[in-house]
Amino acid sequence: MNVPGIVGLFFLSQFVLMTIVIFILRAVLERKLIENTMKAFQMYSPLNNFPSEILVTSYSNLAQSYKVQLQNLATKKFGPNVRFSYTLDKNLMGGMIVKTKDIKIGHSLHERLKEGGLVK
Repeated sequence: MNVPGIVGLFFLSQFVLMTIVIFILRAVLERKLIENTMKAFQMYSPLNNFPSEILVTSYSNLAQSYKVQLQNLATKKFGPNVRFSYTLDKNLMGGMIVKTKDIKIGHSLHERLKEGGLVK
């Protein structure tokens, strides 16, 4: 094999490795953002009336375990009559946002990148 072929193969392997690392880091970061949102929701106490509906927006489909955990928390805090709506928003780039009529709790990758001045 000639030198340009070896150099090209080296750069291709580095690109593949970098892509895998970025994918793994993004998945870990998304999990952390969701877990932080879950913790913040657990500490939430409504100012006025208990919410009757909770809107959950995420970058990708939430794992069933997160949905069950949210529903259990809401049932303990607000009673069994709380309805959940789940939507997807690719603009989040990762993470989750929980909204009630009073507040918005959540963390998204887009928000973090915006705070760092990396996106507008």
